Amino acid sequence: MEINALSDPASDVYVDDAPKSNPWKEDRLGYAPFAKRLADAIRQMRAPNGYVIGLSGVWGSGKTTAIQFVEAHLQKHNEENPDDPVHVVNFKPWLISGHQDLLSEFFKLLNESLFPAEAGKKERCKWLRKTATKLADPAQKALATLATVFGPAGIVKTAVESFASASFDKYLAGWAEEPSVQAAYHALQASLRKTPRRILVIVDDIDRLQRDEIRTVMQLVKSVGQLPNVVYLLSYDREIIWKALEDSPSQTTDRPGFAEKIIQHEVELPKPGRQTLLRMLDEEARSVLERIDGDSLRWYHLMQHGLQRWIRHPRNVMRYSNALKFIGPALRGELDPQDLLAMEGLRMFERPVFEWVRANRDFLVGAETLISLQAEERAAIGRQFIQTLPEIGREDLLTILCDLFPSAARHLSGRPRYGSDRFQAVIVRRGIGTEHGYDAYFSCYPSDFGIPKTLLDELEARSDDLAWLRSTIATYTDKRDPAGAALISELIGELEARIIINPDRLVKSRLLDALLAEGELILRLDEPTGSLGFRPSQSWWFLIENILMRLGVAPADRVLLEALNGTGSMAVWTTVYVHLGRA
Repeated sequence: MEINALSDPASDVYVDDAPKSNPWKEDRLGYAPFAKRLADAIRQMRAPNGYVIGLSGVWGSGKTTAIQFVEAHLQKHNEENPDDPVHVVNFKPWLISGHQDLLSEFFKLLNESLFPAEAGKKERCKWLRKTATKLADPAQKALATLATVFGPAGIVKTAVESFASASFDKYLAGWAEEPSVQAAYHALQASLRKTPRRILVIVDDIDRLQRDEIRTVMQLVKSVGQLPNVVYLLSYDREIIWKALEDSPSQTTDRPGFAEKIIQHEVELPKPGRQTLLRMLDEEARSVLERIDGDSLRWYHLMQHGLQRWIRHPRNVMRYSNALKFIGPALRGELDPQDLLAMEGLRMFERPVFEWVRANRDFLVGAETLISLQAEERAAIGRQFIQTLPEIGREDLLTILCDLFPSAARHLSGRPRYGSDRFQAVIVRRGIGTEHGYDAYFSCYPSDFGIPKTLLDELEARSDDLAWLRSTIATYTDKRDPAGAALISELIGELEARIIINPDRLVKSRLLDALLAEGELILRLDEPTGSLGFRPSQSWWFLIENILMRLGVAPADRVLLEALNGTGSMAVWTTVYVHLGRA
């Protein structure tokens, strides 16, 4: 998988959790064939006593998308076969609370779906005020009775007000003439048996309800909701539903229980392949992340030990990509995109490990680990942390952490050089294992007092532009951090790391000329700077020496003399003579 930057602004749009509804154009998870088969099975069913189908899938797996695809296929069938339709009723119990309200809303919704002529508010109010006595269709009259009886206080009040002007005797007579709930229910059953109508009632997201509400909905389906020619399609997470329905929490899910008495056939939502989900993440995240080297060992480790474990459901992709889109722009060019991907994965899916990383900066980050903590103290911290990790997944997490923080890898793994990068490589790519990378990530913004990675990349690209190189070096000789230390030592350290990792370009460029030309400014800075306390003049000479050594003796002699002839500074000449006099 490669993640590349795109210039299209539309690709920066955050991913919403909205389910898809068009199986012909929006099937990213491969659910369309499954939905078509399920729709065909429902369409061909004849259920004189009703039927209940359960669609089971874990939270965030895309059940609502699959259900809307089923609806789309049924709608297509209805358009092509108007004489043999399947009426679809969507019942959303999580919008309602209370046992009676659930029952009332169910029957009202059934009425509105089967009798659209009376679906308007004005007509429904008229229908309730007349208490359904003049309706011709017995099914609708029965539904009206059930909805009114089960309805909340507001509906009852409306019904009472409609009789306010009538005498008590007439009101009592009207009430006595109304069928009982049981009679209305039986009338509805009888009417539905005679009608050619086929009805699919979809009840989605049952697992979003509270325990008592789950039981109410399932009881509704089992008792009053079980109607002739009515097929239910219930969507839920099996573990949540079964736990809510079983009386004893100790009962295991493989034991027949109340749920199995209600659901006559259960189907599993297909699991999208891991590669499908990773492709989705690739499509969503590529606008945020820079190009990632798909051939590196670090990338293999992150894929094998991180992404493959973390990305299990479509909702994981949505959360992950939105997190990257939020933090990515602030850190673009200032934090290695692969490290950003790994850290966001730890934050969302391995929270205890993430919090430990946040709390152990001195142990993990850069050169400070060499001087802040003694070796035995660091080893003890590493052992203690390893013991907190669960045995399953421990090696996966340690592999990722050693790649992110190679300077601490020995104490995290118990083996030297466990990480796949040298520390200089972490500096060059501005990894989370450097001071600036770490601080930029946890503050969600690069420091104004550090050396931007974008500047270093530009310096490497313009390494033959002597005037620009001199200007940049002079700028950071004058620029200081909040503690008052000149930033030139940090700039020199970054350049030295780049020469170690990829020497060809910088060694053979005009960088040596620029260092010697601005050397007198650097030599005036006597205060120690940097994590290891080197003076700027020491860092300056280490870098010059590194360049000369990589050139070889003869070329170094020639290049150095040419560079010195271009500076004219006695201080620089003297310093070079002192350092090279013995040689």
